[in-house]
Amino acid sequence: MVRHFTVREFASKHRRSDETVRRWINSGKIYPAPTFDGYQYLIHPSAQKITNYEKLTPSILLNSNCKLLKRIETDGKKQKPQKCTLTT
Repeated sequence: MVRHFTVREFASKHRRSDETVRRWINSGKIYPAPTFDGYQYLIHPSAQKITNYEKLTPSILLNSNCKLLKRIETDGKKQKPQKCTLTT
């Protein structure tokens, strides 16, 4: 069985305060996510703080011609072909 860190142990390892680590937990900036054991958080030893959390981009970049993106935009409904009309 792997011994998990408490918030205080994780904070001292990263040289931060307990309150800062709790803020990281509440905002989802620690991966893998800590588990709450009744009265305290238990953090896996391999857990890390996610840096540049706001700047993360999806691993698959969708371009404007992507079929998945078009399905999402139209709620999965097929679009009726639009008639092309020429104007003079």
